[in-house]
Amino acid sequence: MSKLRLAKIALVLAIASGPALAQTYNVLYNFGSNSGDPTNPRYSGIIAQSRRGYLFSTADDRWTDGLGTAFRITPGGELTVLHHFTGSDGQAPVGGFTLGTDGNYYGTTESGGDFGYGTIFKITAEGKLITLYSFTGGADGGFPSAPPIQSIDGNFYGTTAGGGGNNGSVYKITPSGTFTPLHSFADIDGATPYAPLVQGTDGSFYGTTAHGGNNYLGTIFRIKSSGKFEVLFNFDGTMARIPTPR
Repeated sequence: MSKLRLAKIALVLAIASGPALAQTYNVLYNFGSNSGDPTNPRYSGIIAQSRRGYLFSTADDRWTDGLGTAFRITPGGELTVLHHFTGSDGQAPVGGFTLGTDGNYYGTTESGGDFGYGTIFKITAEGKLITLYSFTGGADGGFPSAPPIQSIDGNFYGTTAGGGGNNGSVYKITPSGTFTPLHSFADIDGATPYAPLVQGTDGSFYGTTAHGGNNYLGTIFRIKSSGKFEVLFNFDGTMARIPTPR
């Protein structure tokens, strides 16, 4: 892909200026403008704002080396590369970050790591990265797209899209890296949950799968921190189908 095309992949900030139809968009930064820049942030990677006001996210560098970058940008558009992935510590971080209560940023890589199925990692505001877990593609799942979310119990909960014949999974991980698989999808109860979970006021976690279910068009599910799982709705194509952030 040309540098011109890369330069058009821009991070924008919408600033409300009255009614919703009268918004102004300011380009903060054109990716690919400088050597070593992150490129091709996709799947609407989540931007986490720090307590100091900086914005943190990831790009998978698909059109450059394909390894991925974690970066920080100020509201004024000054970009700093925090970490460039090597493959062994993960590859293709497509989901962005969750800011933890400890001040660190938590995310996933879609591939790479010890077994090639992706990782869960945390990174400091200064760029020190710690790999918390490498997926094996077994019952733990693999190829996570979304970052884990932090629960009111202090632990992190997330999803994987699958891997090694797995239909995807839901997991729990502590801030120090203790990993617990909570549910492996069996296709009939859903498959390939790309999106992050949401914790409800009842303490349960809610999510969607892009495939599987009674009609193979995806599901809405609820799962408790104990792993108790329930399908709430099977998409049938009449109201909606295949929920996915892609």
